[in-house]
Amino acid sequence: MEEPTPARLERPTAHLLLPCRSDSVPTLRALLHRDLERWEVAAEVADAILLATGEAVTNAVVHGSWGQQDSVMVVRWSVADGVFSFSVQDRGPGFDSSRTAMSRRAHPSQNRGRGLYIMHALMDRVVVDSGLTGTRIMLEKALEGPVATGPS
Repeated sequence: MEEPTPARLERPTAHLLLPCRSDSVPTLRALLHRDLERWEVAAEVADAILLATGEAVTNAVVHGSWGQQDSVMVVRWSVADGVFSFSVQDRGPGFDSSRTAMSRRAHPSQNRGRGLYIMHALMDRVVVDSGLTGTRIMLEKALEGPVATGPS
């Protein structure tokens, strides 16, 4: 087992292999919430991160199994240089990137297609890399800014 070094402590990282099932979403949210609290991320920023990452993982659950019962997704998150980074990768069929652009402009009142709209609204950077071997959604959010304070 490796000893934690100052460099490792400054760059907390999580790597998970989760089944592409709906019960993976609350599992991810609980683990990520624990890390965000431990890293003392402001509550408002943490809420935005939890909502956006939940949408990304839900997208992988809905579209990433490609009809396979044992399908999995790879989820990663880290903090480096004041930036929270998150990615979820699945083995689904992918989708046309022009639909991604359309989803970014989708209105939140639509019944479907709001996930990418929400991710773009809450995160500083959203990248969707979709192809024949699956889809990876990458999200970034700067953690610098006002510090959350308690009641005065």
